[in-house]
Amino acid sequence: MMDDSASYPDLERTIEQVETALMRGDLQRAAAIIEASGWTVADGNQRFRELVHRVRQALDGRENIQSTLEIAEHLLANDDPDQALRLFQKILDVSPDHRAARAGIQDARRKIDHRHSINVLIEKVRKSREDSDFGAAREYCREWLQLAPGDEQAASILQAVERSLKRSREVRVILNRGRELIDMARYQDAVDCLEGIHDLDPDCDTGLELIREAMKKMAQLDQIAMNKNIIDEVQRLIARGHFQQALKKLDSLEDVDGEFETDMQLLRRKSESGLMDRNTEETLRQRLLAALDSRDLEAARVWLDMIVNLNPATDVFDRLRREMDPNDYDNLTR
Repeated sequence: MMDDSASYPDLERTIEQVETALMRGDLQRAAAIIEASGWTVADGNQRFRELVHRVRQALDGRENIQSTLEIAEHLLANDDPDQALRLFQKILDVSPDHRAARAGIQDARRKIDHRHSINVLIEKVRKSREDSDFGAAREYCREWLQLAPGDEQAASILQAVERSLKRSREVRVILNRGRELIDMARYQDAVDCLEGIHDLDPDCDTGLELIREAMKKMAQLDQIAMNKNIIDEVQRLIARGHFQQALKKLDSLEDVDGEFETDMQLLRRKSESGLMDRNTEETLRQRLLAALDSRDLEAARVWLDMIVNLNPATDVFDRLRREMDPNDYDNLTR
C-alpha cells in the first residue's frame, strides 16, 4: 500500500480527527477514533503510525502518572511527606499542569513544615529539662500539643514535666529552710531538713553543698567545745602545779584562733614559767640540803630565803621540819 494519505480519504479524515482530539487534550477520544477507524499501524501511512505511537505513549504515561499519584497520596496519608513530595514532583516533571500533583506538593510541604515545628519544640523541651527549667519545658509541651492535639508522647512528657516542676518547687522550699537553719546556727536541724531533698532530687548539688557546710560548722562547734574543756583542764593543772601535763594538754588543741589563741598563749607562758620556777626551786633545794649537810647554816638560810621568794607556798618547810633536829630547825628559820 502506498504511504500517501491523499489517496485514502478515510485515513486522512481519521488523522485529522485524531490530531484535533489531541490538540484538545482529549486523549481518550483520540484513542477511540483510532480504534473505530479500523486502520492499523501496518495499513496506515507514516503520519498515522506517529499518531498511534503518540497516543499509546500518552496512555502509558497516564497510567504511570496515576499509579505514582496513588503511591504518593498513600505515603502522604501515612506521614511520609518527604517521599510523597519526591513522587509528586516526579509527576510534575512529566505533566507540569497536573493539578492533583500540585495540590499534593503543597500538602506535603505543609506536613514537612509542621513536623519541623514539632521537632524544634521537642528539642526545646529536651534542653529545658536538661537545664532543670521545667517551667519553660511545660510551655513548650503545651505548644507541642497545640500543633499535635492528642499526641501521646507530648502528653506523657508534659505529665513528667509537671511532676518535675512540682518536685523542683518542693526542693526550693527545703533549700530555703535549710539556709535559714544554718543562719540560725541550728546545724543538725539543717542537715535533717536538707536530707529530705535526696528522695526528690538525688543529684541536687546545692543541697549536698549546704549539708557539707552545716556539718563543717557542727564540727567546728564540737572542736570549740573540746578546746574550751582542754583550756579549763589546763587551768586546773597549772593551779595544782602540774606544768608539764598542762603543756602537753595545750599541744593537743586544734584549729586554735581568736580568743582561744590568746588564752592558749597566756596559759603556755604560765606553764613554761611555772615549770622553769619548779626546776629552779628544785636546784635551790638541792643547794639548801647540801649546806645543811655541811652544817653551814648561814648558806642554808640564803638558799631558803631564795626558795621562799621564788615560791611563797613552798612545802620545803614541812620537809625540813620532819628531817631536821628541832633546835637546828629553829636556828635556821628564826
